[in-house]
Amino acid sequence: MGATAAALVAVVRSGLGIADAPTTPIDTDLVTLAIDHDVVPNVLAATTQGAPVTDAAERTLAVLRRSLLVSGAQAEATCVRTTTLLGDAGIPSLCLKGVALGALTGRPAADRVGVDVDLLVQPARLGQAIDVLCRSGYAVVPNLPDPRVSDLLSRVVRFTSYELTLAGHGGYLDLHWRITPGHPRRLATAELLARSVDVVLAGAAVRTLDPDAALAHVCLHAAKDGWSSLRTLVDAHLLVERAGAGWQRAAGLADASAAVGRTHRLTERVLAGGDPCALDEVSAPSSNRWVRALQDARMTPSVASYLATTGRNLVSVKAAARSTVPRRWWWVGSAGRLARSAQRGAMAGGKTLVRYVDRR
Repeated sequence: MGATAAALVAVVRSGLGIADAPTTPIDTDLVTLAIDHDVVPNVLAATTQGAPVTDAAERTLAVLRRSLLVSGAQAEATCVRTTTLLGDAGIPSLCLKGVALGALTGRPAADRVGVDVDLLVQPARLGQAIDVLCRSGYAVVPNLPDPRVSDLLSRVVRFTSYELTLAGHGGYLDLHWRITPGHPRRLATAELLARSVDVVLAGAAVRTLDPDAALAHVCLHAAKDGWSSLRTLVDAHLLVERAGAGWQRAAGLADASAAVGRTHRLTERVLAGGDPCALDEVSAPSSNRWVRALQDARMTPSVASYLATTGRNLVSVKAAARSTVPRRWWWVGSAGRLARSAQRGAMAGGKTLVRYVDRR
């Protein structure tokens, strides 16, 4: 556990009002780590609580503060514009994560900006939603195959995210038709739309996930990313403390997934308990992509999800997107990937067994 990481945990807790301001000055190394963990707004909040800052770090934070203000305003405008476009066409939609989650937890847009804007629509309305957005100036980013309901392979290569990326006004837009792999009944898009709530963005009401569903989504998204961002724990903490979300209710929505329980434990240890050593568990990368995919599959409750998450490693997504070969033949080129993945998986499994024996 590095000293900078431990200092970051202390600064984030101060920014959240959980702990007093630290006495060690915030330096550029800590700011860099905060950028990696997407918690710059919490560092900025800590400075207003009296946390000392070096001159170099203050200059960097000033630039970041201005950038977040601009990005937040742009994201709000994009959410309002796109949901209005879809609503006028009779297509219900929700804003996911980003500034909508910020508003749900009482934060200004600048404090919860994502790299893009995420919308959720019903699977049956996806084609209509794409048409509406493209007529308004968006274009589908051709980096992945278009989803086809009857095409198993295109569903497999998109299985971990269920999203289509479009580019246009205000940057990138991710159009989701599910929020998680598999088919948890309580997280079906129709169910989420029915229990959604309003938040105010740029002076307009926009629909988003209710607090419990938002907490489940944050936890499942964290599992997909291997808990690689400290912002996940901040989001979860604020959903519980400010928005009234409940850990048990969120776990009930996520069915058999262990993601909510693990996020709860990490949040308690890192933020409530101030245990900086737990940050290693948040940040630790998996030994290789194959093992990572199998670990990520824990977030999905269905057998189909396990198979699809595994199958995704057999298909080169970039090659599939560029290929003009009929999709049913894409699997032909997967033999080499399968062999390499199996070899790496076996090696990683052997290392895990050795560590287990050593501990015994």
